[in-house]
Amino acid sequence: MSKFDITKAVSGKRAPSETGTPPKPKFPKVSQFQCRPHVSNHTPMMNFPSKPPLVVLQKLKTPPLIIGIDLETNDFVKRTNPRRIGQFGHTCRLHKDDFKQRIVELGWAIGGAQSGSTDESDSLIVKPDAFTISKQAVAHHGISTDKAIAGGVDLRFALETFLSKVREVVRRGGCVVAHNLEFDTGIIANELRNAGLEDALQEWSDISKNGVCTMDEDIMSWAISCASGDNERPTSPYQLQFLGLENAVKLLVPKSPLVSELLSKKGSAKADARMHRLLYNSYRAAASEIVD
Repeated sequence: MSKFDITKAVSGKRAPSETGTPPKPKFPKVSQFQCRPHVSNHTPMMNFPSKPPLVVLQKLKTPPLIIGIDLETNDFVKRTNPRRIGQFGHTCRLHKDDFKQRIVELGWAIGGAQSGSTDESDSLIVKPDAFTISKQAVAHHGISTDKAIAGGVDLRFALETFLSKVREVVRRGGCVVAHNLEFDTGIIANELRNAGLEDALQEWSDISKNGVCTMDEDIMSWAISCASGDNERPTSPYQLQFLGLENAVKLLVPKSPLVSELLSKKGSAKADARMHRLLYNSYRAAASEIVD
């Protein structure tokens, strides 16, 4: 038994249409689910009701250590793009122009792969170099061009500091984790070129390919099917939709004061990096409990 059981807060059968054809089912909103405490002596972070497929276990991997990464950019563009495999082998819905965005803040959070506690977390604001920060982006993360100029560091320094943290985690057998990993790693790859750090590109490519995307289609479809009470792997488009970070955390990570605090700070690279870790922790704890 787990500390939390995820159950649907509302239920009911949908009435057939006038033509007699059953209406297309809709995936429940996050508000239609609730996490309720379960009294137990054993309290892992999460327990989904269905065994994860082999492909999910392979993608989750078994690193002893992970580093959640996140970045904020100078623009905030919403596009409807087709699902595809990105340059580092992870599922995404990104356009090539998305990678032209510039880094405004770079964050990381280091800790055990199945422990909710964070050993280290930090972020650096990057001083704009020949770019400004759009109003849409400021509304999202709160960092204006003036603020970044006044309190930011050079891009090269930020990337070198960040890479030193990632390298240490990888040296210890760990990997990077992010929600929509291709977005973060792709922009970082582009910024390595902008900062004159081309020598690190191959290393970064290898690290990115070995990372875990918490928005991965196979992982998310397993998690969503479990949260919705459907023990069979979902295959229809409405079930395979991607959940953004906020909704994924609300639905799949047990409620706690820490989670509430981090959600209140969403849009901060440091807070989002920590939530990437928590989401991965929940997946790993659930998969390990069921498989074991």
